[in-house]
Amino acid sequence: MQGLSNRAYAKRQDCTERAVRKARDEGRLNGAIFLDGSIDADKADALLAKSATSGERVPSDLTEARRRKLAAQCALLHDEVETMRGGVVLPNDAKRIMTESCVITARRLFRIPSEIAARVAGKPVAEASAIIQEAAYQALSDLSKTPPKAPPKSAPKRSRQSFDDMDATALAAMKATYQTLKIHVQQDRKKGVVLDIAEISASMTKRFSAVRTKTLALHVKAAPYVAIATAAKAEEILRKEITDVVRDLADGKMVPIGALMAVEHADEHGSQ
Repeated sequence: MQGLSNRAYAKRQDCTERAVRKARDEGRLNGAIFLDGSIDADKADALLAKSATSGERVPSDLTEARRRKLAAQCALLHDEVETMRGGVVLPNDAKRIMTESCVITARRLFRIPSEIAARVAGKPVAEASAIIQEAAYQALSDLSKTPPKAPPKSAPKRSRQSFDDMDATALAAMKATYQTLKIHVQQDRKKGVVLDIAEISASMTKRFSAVRTKTLALHVKAAPYVAIATAAKAEEILRKEITDVVRDLADGKMVPIGALMAVEHADEHGSQ
């Protein structure tokens, strides 16, 4: 085969094979067909370009088919890129939101020791356990009613252009632009320049679940010790257990342990 098949030329023109066959049947590619029936791509391109600029009122079906296909591809790429951009966030923004949310949780949990230490000190284990359990339930209930921090903001969504009003040349350029943007977002995620919001949310859910489980078990661990302690010692015991719970919120990257422990010390000074 000397030239391109109908399918290969359709791919070159970014249109359908049917449009190529129609152009051949109507004689618009006459002079660009080899003896074996294949298409001389360069001559065919020139014929189509001449047809498109000759001032004819009705554009080539092949050109219009290509334009429509490009418009559809641009629309799909636009939506795909905007979805990708909407699902990522800058690391600093993610860190700020995550830390603020964890600090709110830590602050409420660190209130438990000062609230109940005097009530549980020296009480029978069963009674001390019930008081601690009630305090844990109340803290978790308060946190569940706390308005969540606004999620990290992703890049502002760009409105879709009216691709139907653009010619094939402009659409081809727009397609290339969207393809480049898509690659950039993928590369930024891989390099850690931006973070996946869904992954961040899953990580936070896992941490809060672990904290909830430990908080609900607080009475089991602390009751036997606070029941034989003074109020001051009971508060110290409870604070140590709460510190262990709160540590599950921290990591070495997004939520620094120092920010959470600062809450503990602030609570200590506030109760003195």
